[in-house]
Amino acid sequence: MRIKKTMLILLISLAALHLIVIFASFVSPYDPGEQNRELPYASPTRLHFVNGSGFHFRPFVRSPILSTDTYQEDRTREYPIHLFVRNASYTNSGTLQS
Repeated sequence: MRIKKTMLILLISLAALHLIVIFASFVSPYDPGEQNRELPYASPTRLHFVNGSGFHFRPFVRSPILSTDTYQEDRTREYPIHLFVRNASYTNSGTLQS
């Protein structure tokens, strides 16, 4: 009985993974063409809640800059994180509309 339950969980997980792969363009938050190709090896941006003026409830990120062969955060400008923003339109198949 335990083997059947484990197999069912594995099959559901595999099906969910396949659905995510099929609808990857719909699930992903941005169009692949919107990537910054000038900083290909920059590490992912870190979320910050604290800056020089104290704690903020809205998280923000700082953009990376290249300085002497390493990437540093640009502390002169902060970009707030927004949830559920409007972006490009999608068709039912998950592809972008022109």
